[in-house]
Amino acid sequence: MADLGTEVSRLAQLPDRGRGVLLMVASAGLYAVMGGLAKAASADMPTFELVAARCAVTWLVIEVLRRRMAVPLRFEAWPHVASRTVGGFVAISCYFHALRYIPLGEAVLLNNLSPVLTALAAVWFLGERMTWFRATAIAVSVGGMWLLVGTRSLDSLQGQGALLAAASAVA
Repeated sequence: MADLGTEVSRLAQLPDRGRGVLLMVASAGLYAVMGGLAKAASADMPTFELVAARCAVTWLVIEVLRRRMAVPLRFEAWPHVASRTVGGFVAISCYFHALRYIPLGEAVLLNNLSPVLTALAAVWFLGERMTWFRATAIAVSVGGMWLLVGTRSLDSLQGQGALLAAASAVA
């Protein structure tokens, strides 16, 4: 058996690019499974119980990996860790609560607006240039979101669910 700092899986034998692509595909697949399980469980469990279960499973997986790779547990920037923790909690809470009211596919689509919002934030807060390509991509993305949820009233549960799913992309 190899020491704790050495990866012994076949994944480690892949070139960096192939390993990265494989890990991204696996991540997307696991995120889809998580969404499906949360959607199925949302009929019987309160939102914050779902969030707690998800956080517990995530912590367990990360802790096992951290110990296997012998990575020390230390935080050098507590304010950043705390803000990321609060933001993640708000995002997953909004996402799981939205799953009660709208179909899983719509919730995933709205949750995945975060790259669009990040591009807008980079222009406003970091002073990045707004190119025609970036502006067109943002307009198409926001237009697609509007086609999906624009006709819903915020007075309806589906409208509120769509708003919560979009809010999960902001957090």
